[in-house]
Amino acid sequence: MITKEKDVIGLIKVIVIGFIVGSGLLVVYQYNLTKDYRVVRLGDDFVSKIVSTERLRGDTKVQLESGEKFILPPADNNTYQQYALSQFVRQGDLLIKRGGSDTLIVKRYEDEFIFVMGQFIKDNQ
Repeated sequence: MITKEKDVIGLIKVIVIGFIVGSGLLVVYQYNLTKDYRVVRLGDDFVSKIVSTERLRGDTKVQLESGEKFILPPADNNTYQQYALSQFVRQGDLLIKRGGSDTLIVKRYEDEFIFVMGQFIKDNQ
């Protein structure tokens, strides 16, 4: 009976240690994938063409022609068929962000598409 209790306790210890190590490795892995990128902030000001996009677990990383690299913040606009900013942007789009504004404008050809950082715009707004 004692050995079974020790076996269970030993198994629990292995599971806990495995969880801690696995979590740490995941954090390091995610950091390495995004270390050159930062989230767009309210004070950022840029007008630049997107040269590359990469989708990663719900986030979208974009590299701009200006050399800046950003992780796009959550922003949805339900008036567009593809309403999530992270799924909407693509290579060749012009991304516009003015300092002090929470609005991101995506210009594609002659059309402009508006997204507000951290907001969900509905059809009736």
